[in-house]
Formats: sequence, structure tokens, C-alpha cells
Amino acid sequence: MRVAIMEQMHVGHYYSYVRLLIEAVRPLVNDVILLVSPEGANSPEFRTELAEVARSLDVRPALRRPRPGMLGSSLDSVRNLHRALRDVSPDVLLVSTGDQLAEAAGLASMVGAWKMRRRVHCECLMTRLTFTYPHSVRRVPVRVVLSGLRRSPFDPIHIIDVLAYQWIRRFGGSALAAKFRLHPDPVAPAANIDRTAARERLGIPASGRYLCCPGQINTRKGIDLLVEAFGSADLRSDDRLLLVGKANDTVRSLLAGDRFRHLQADGRLQVIDRHVTTE
Repeated sequence: MRVAIMEQMHVGHYYSYVRLLIEAVRPLVNDVILLVSPEGANSPEFRTELAEVARSLDVRPALRRPRPGMLGSSLDSVRNLHRALRDVSPDVLLVSTGDQLAEAAGLASMVGAWKMRRRVHCECLMTRLTFTYPHSVRRVPVRVVLSGLRRSPFDPIHIIDVLAYQWIRRFGGSALAAKFRLHPDPVAPAANIDRTAARERLGIPASGRYLCCPGQINTRKGIDLLVEAFGSADLRSDDRLLLVGKANDTVRSLLAGDRFRHLQADGRLQVIDRHVTTE
């Protein structure tokens, strides 16, 4: 049996999901192919997350990293899916992050732009369905998204978003509800290490209380508001904020400015601006 694992994106948590998937699949089958983008294959994220675990796999940097924008991203995603099925001819295709791809593939098949030439078992994991949130901005009508999901080649579709899962179960209809499965957020086991040793390995002060935010450090996650709130709060002198992960240019400029420079000088704001291992 040939299993293909496909991941178009790489900045952030994406390869963490891929690593866990590889670890689960590799003991079961010998023929495993990993499809990524050229940018992803040459990224720090790949070296950190996948270089070791994917050493024995057939790694193919054959995917195009989707362009920004709804239309361009959807078209690139469907083409990547077509390329994976055409060039690899897998028996099973696992897409570790199927956001937007799942419905785009279904819509493409509806308009005759693409269809599967042979039966392949396809599964994907979705992290969210934004239209299920109150007051969400809906760039695509909900009925269109639902039509795409119903015709999607992925079955089952796993989703980690409880709110989205509940919405689908309530409003999506019985056929679509049966297609979705609630999935726990893929997280590796925590390292068994005591607090002092962990702080020493990170190279941060060993004293004080820490508020830690790991992951991509950007304004979409409200990091600018978090830093501002921390700087203005009435806290102890050894209370510290630890930001761990790649920061975007907006956050870097914010932290380099005069407003928060004193927090770093005093050791109260600790920043590790790079992709780090799960451990």
C-alpha cells in the first residue's frame, strides 16, 4: 500500500502535525511519500520538525505554496491535490491541513474543473470553519462552502474546532455531519523536565513567574495587545512574559521601539524569535 502525506504550508504548526502523522503511519506501511513545497523543504521548520523523522521517506518538494487571496489560494490548492494524485498514484492520501482545500476540491469537481480518475481514500484535518463563528466576515456564501464540503473527496474530514463541529452537526445536514469527525488538537507529549532545568535550557532567567506564549508571534493573535497589557499591569518585578516563536515584522518593530525596550532591558520581556522544537 502506498500512502502519500501532503502539506502545502510550513510556517507555524503545520510540520508539527506532519511529524506526528509520519510517526503514526510509518510503522504500518513501507511506501510513504511526503509532499511539500520547495520553500518548505528548505525551511528551518523542516530542519527542526521533519529532517530526522522523514529521513527514510520519499520526500518530494513538488507542491506550490498557495498564493495569498481566496481565489489564488484555492486554485493552487486544488492543483496541488491533482498533482499529488496524478504523480504519486497513492492508495491513501492524508492531508495534514485541509483548510480551504477540502471545500475547494469539492467545488472544482462540481463545475467539472477536476475529478479523481480512480478511487483513492482521502482524509484531511481542518483547523477551523470561520463562518461558524458569530459576526464572522463571510467572503464566500455559507451554502457554497457547504456544497463544496459535501462534494469533497475527503471522507472523513477531521476537525479540531469544537464550535465548527457542533455547527456542522446542527445545521450541515445528516450527510455532511456523518462526514465530519471531531479530532483532538495534535500535540506531542510534553517533555519530562523540571521547571528550573527547562528555564536553563531556554537560556532565560530562572527566577520569577512566567506567562508564556509559544507559536507564531504576530498581531493576528493579539501579541501587540498582550505586550501592552503586560507592560501596563501592576505586577511583581520578577513577573516575566516569554514569547517563543517566529515574530513578524510588525511585532519586531513594536518590541524594538522605545515603549517596550525597558521591559527587555529589565529582563521582564523574554523573546526567542525563531522556530523551536516541540521539546
